[in-house]
Amino acid sequence: MENIEELLKNVRLSQFEMERGEEVDITCIVDLRNFYIRPVKYTEFIEKFETIKPQEKPTTLNIQDMVVFNLQLSDSAEKYVRGKILFIDDTDGLKCDIFTVDYGFFEKSVPLKYIWNCEQKYLDIPQLISHCGLARYDPCDGEVEWPQEEINVFKYYLGTESVHMRIVENNIDKLMVELYNDQPEDIASMMGYRIH
Repeated sequence: MENIEELLKNVRLSQFEMERGEEVDITCIVDLRNFYIRPVKYTEFIEKFETIKPQEKPTTLNIQDMVVFNLQLSDSAEKYVRGKILFIDDTDGLKCDIFTVDYGFFEKSVPLKYIWNCEQKYLDIPQLISHCGLARYDPCDGEVEWPQEEINVFKYYLGTESVHMRIVENNIDKLMVELYNDQPEDIASMMGYRIH
């Protein structure tokens, strides 16, 4: 495995190819219109970053600060990730709610002892995830909320491997995408056969 400095040189966020697509990991799923992807090409960098213990503790914390924190919230297990502070609670010891900018989920009530300053070289890297929704697939029977059954089927078809993503529509806040696993049809089509 390369050292973090070498990997850092290769982390450049570029526009996704609309037609060609890209291999991605699904990092967080809320529902079929709200999930996060990260290009597979950043996996080695992320895996290396997770192992590097930060050194500098913050003297002050503010909403929107970018920090590094130990996702395991443990002194014996370590997995370091970048995050943006969204809420600070100082009623019973300082704790923060943090959005993980390279994964797409929120970690609530992170104690100060597990939070460090983010080095400038890592601050210069934009978030490595994109907010997505599954194109051409709507909830059954016009429901507003996604039934848990459909979310579970979506997770089943995604599996644990990387998937191929093709952008259908690029909105300001979200990419509407088609996802393909090792089957000839896209995941939305396969879900349609199974659920509808």
